[in-house]
Amino acid sequence: MQQGEPSPMTDERVAQIEEEGFVWDVRANIWNIHYQTLVKYKEVHGTTKVSARHDLKLYRWATTQREKYALLNEERKSLLEPDKAKLLHEIGFDFYRRECSKQMHRIEWKLLHL
Repeated sequence: MQQGEPSPMTDERVAQIEEEGFVWDVRANIWNIHYQTLVKYKEVHGTTKVSARHDLKLYRWATTQREKYALLNEERKSLLEPDKAKLLHEIGFDFYRRECSKQMHRIEWKLLHL
């Protein structure tokens, strides 16, 4: 069935178990659930900057996406696929939240200590 290997599973059986809600790619399914949660969060709050106090699980997932995106940008091995990064871009996901805030703190500190 997978990679051209023979399988006793028929196309009809595959359709039947998929109809019953079977998930073939669990990792992709979990990513999609978090992504949809983020989309709903943005609809309610007007931002993709998830507060840890509001939704710790979604906050951690968003932080992980930022870390994976940084690796992708550095052309290093990343579990964030380009098509998923594109989906995040399309909803206005802030990939640089921490990086920008660190840079802003440095700039503010320099301005205050001139």
